[in-house]
Amino acid sequence: MDVAIRTAQLSHCKRSQVGAVAVRDKRIICVGYNGTSPGEDNCCEDEHNITKPNVIHAEDNLIRFAKRNNIDISGTNLYTTLAPCKSCASLILSADFSEVFYLQQYRFTDGLDFLQSVGISTTYLGV
Repeated sequence: MDVAIRTAQLSHCKRSQVGAVAVRDKRIICVGYNGTSPGEDNCCEDEHNITKPNVIHAEDNLIRFAKRNNIDISGTNLYTTLAPCKSCASLILSADFSEVFYLQQYRFTDGLDFLQSVGISTTYLGV
């Protein structure tokens, strides 16, 4: 989880910096953090401090990077600093992650509920 926390610090988002790490056999396979696509302005929030619609979530960024670079993440464990949203939970299922460990609760639980309903174990590591 320490690597996920450090990866989150790479994000330019002000409201919430989120990091994600795919791990297999205690080895880091891939990382991702929330932010905009390459070449776009790194500002993640609008003038009202609302997250812009073009911001890509950490889990999504990790999965996109893995696909683009032919990195096999199937069967890995996912460590993320924030519990996944419903959209990312669907991506997590499609990417074939084995387990999800998260540090902070997300304001909605539908992502965790979905993962549990499809048999993907989720573990809260926060205090």
